[in-house]
Amino acid sequence: MQRILDAITPGRLRPLGSPARWAPAFAAVPLAASVSALVHGATGGTATPFSPFYVAVIVATVLGGAGPGLLTLAMTIGFVWTVGPGVFGEQWAAFAFEPVSLATFLAAGLVIVGVLHQLQRARAEARDALERLEMLQADVGIRLWTLDLASGELQASGRPLRLDGRTPPAADGRVAHAAWLGSIHPEDRPAMLERLQRAIDSGESHYEYEVRMPQVDGSTRWIKSYMTLLRDDAGGATHVSGAAVDVTATRAARAAQAE
Repeated sequence: MQRILDAITPGRLRPLGSPARWAPAFAAVPLAASVSALVHGATGGTATPFSPFYVAVIVATVLGGAGPGLLTLAMTIGFVWTVGPGVFGEQWAAFAFEPVSLATFLAAGLVIVGVLHQLQRARAEARDALERLEMLQADVGIRLWTLDLASGELQASGRPLRLDGRTPPAADGRVAHAAWLGSIHPEDRPAMLERLQRAIDSGESHYEYEVRMPQVDGSTRWIKSYMTLLRDDAGGATHVSGAAVDVTATRAARAAQAE
């Protein structure tokens, strides 16, 4: 069954082993039929009977995935051919058994399920990629960041405790200018700012720099940043994006080899 669904709507689908995800399909069709009956009666049979069923397909697909969406589509066709004429009368029967109407509903339903499925797949893959990136950052001590040169605000990701030992930034990763500048060793700040200004003025796009970061436990760690300057159409620098890596162990190993 999973392979059939994959062929209809390509890509990774949710496992079929979760019964709860099929519930929306069984609930959506009777609800759509009730709404369609009310609208049909209120408009004297002039409203399009399939409109609520489109909503049912969308809801079942969003809540349950491609499988429930396709099941909702199939159950709707079954309702059209069996119960529908008895509920809505001759006008429904004449409309429902019109080949063009049924073909249009079926084609539109398949498109809806396919598009929503691909959106869900893209969202799941993006979430997985972010989780893997966070795991990588945590394992190797990388901190990705972007500095807004106009405001001085730095937006960071990763685990800052691995780098400076201080309180993590806000939930959105934003760090005020004074906070991130204060995490750098006082003796390294002037040279670091001078190097940044030189890169801005000279038109450089990439450079590397190492600074010391005092830790709350009294130790000091060396952090190396690989920086990229982002510029506007006029060539002015607007942001600096970088990846900061803890190289304390590397420097210690080199020092030990040199002795």
